[in-house]
Amino acid sequence: MRTRALAVCLLFIGCGGPPDCPPTEAPAPVPPSPSEAEVVPAPEEPEEPEEPRTPPTAGPDAHRFDQIVYPTVDDAFGPGTRLELEFFGSSLRILAEGLERDPLEGMEVRMHFPDGSILEPSGDAFANVFGGSRMQEQPRTSWMRQAPFTWTTNTLDEAWVSLDLGEDGRYWLEIPYGCARDPDAPLPESDRRTLPRYAPAMSELSARDHVVPFRHVRYDMGQIENGWRLAVLASNPFDAHVELELYRDDGGVGQSAYLWAMDEPGTSATFVAHGHGRLESMRMMTLLHEDGLRRSDHFHFFHRPSGRRSWGTLEVSVAGVVHALRVPSSLFLYTHGTADPYDTHRTVGAAGVLGPDLF
Repeated sequence: MRTRALAVCLLFIGCGGPPDCPPTEAPAPVPPSPSEAEVVPAPEEPEEPEEPRTPPTAGPDAHRFDQIVYPTVDDAFGPGTRLELEFFGSSLRILAEGLERDPLEGMEVRMHFPDGSILEPSGDAFANVFGGSRMQEQPRTSWMRQAPFTWTTNTLDEAWVSLDLGEDGRYWLEIPYGCARDPDAPLPESDRRTLPRYAPAMSELSARDHVVPFRHVRYDMGQIENGWRLAVLASNPFDAHVELELYRDDGGVGQSAYLWAMDEPGTSATFVAHGHGRLESMRMMTLLHEDGLRRSDHFHFFHRPSGRRSWGTLEVSVAGVVHALRVPSSLFLYTHGTADPYDTHRTVGAAGVLGPDLF
C-alpha cells in the first residue's frame, strides 16, 4: 500500500489541493510483492555427465612407425668425423660429416633376413641429397645418400641392413622384428620364436664389421586435445624405455620455454603385453629441450621373463587422455630388442644406447 499513498500525495501537490483538482481515475491497484517463500526458482539445466575416459583399443592393423633412429657413430672416418643413420619409413638415410672426401661414393647397401634372403634397394638408391656445391668458399664436409626399400614380407622377422663403405668398414644396422614388414598388411600372427638373431651373412664378422643397434622407434601420434603434438619413442636395449615428446608452438619468440610446467600436464606409459599382463613404468626424467618447443618425459619399464614373439599395446596418457598404439614385442619384452648385447663388434654397448643418464 506504500506505492498507492505516494501516488495520491503527488496529485494533491500538483493541482493546489483537492477542491480544484479535476476528477481523476483511481490508480490501478498494485499487487503486493510476493514473499520469498512464494518465489519459485527457474529450473536449472541438468549437467551432462562426463564420459568416462577409458583406454581406447588399438586397431588390428595400426602398426606404422615414423622413424628408426640409430646411435651416432663418432670418429667413423677419423677424429672429428661422424656417421648418422636412420630410417624414414622404408628409406635409409646415411649422413657422413667432418671430412672433405665423399666416403659414401660406391657404397653397397642390402637388407638381410634370418632365412638368408636378401632385399636390394629399390629406385634411385644413392641420390646425393646435398649436390656438389660449396658454401662460403669452404670445403664441403657433409655427404648424404638415401637407400629406399620396398617392404615385401609380412612376418615377425628381424632384419639387418649391411652398409659396406669399402676401406671405411662395413656396418650392420639392426631392425627390430615386426618393423621390417608391409605396414598396410594385416598384422601377422604371433609365432613360437623368441629372441632375435643374426642373419646368416653375419656368421663370420671381422675387424671391419660394426654392429649398430637401434636407439628407438619413433611413432608420430599427431595433434592431441590441447592443440599440441605428441611423439612416442620406444627403445629396448635390455629393458623397455619410452620417451613421450610433447610439442607446442603457441608461444612467442623467446617465450615458449616459460609456458612449460615440468609436471603439468601429467603423463604415463604402460605396455599391455598380451599373454604377459600389464607392464608398468616409472618416470625417470623430464627434459625441457633447448628450442623451448618440446618437453620429453622418460619412462623405464620393469622387465618380465622373456616370451614368444607377439603384438602388444602401448597406452600413453597426457592429462588423463589415453592414446594407444600397437607395437611388436621386440619393443617391450626383456632382451628382445637386440640379438647380442655383449658383441664386441657393436658400435655402442647396451648401456650406451640411450646414454648414461637413461639406462
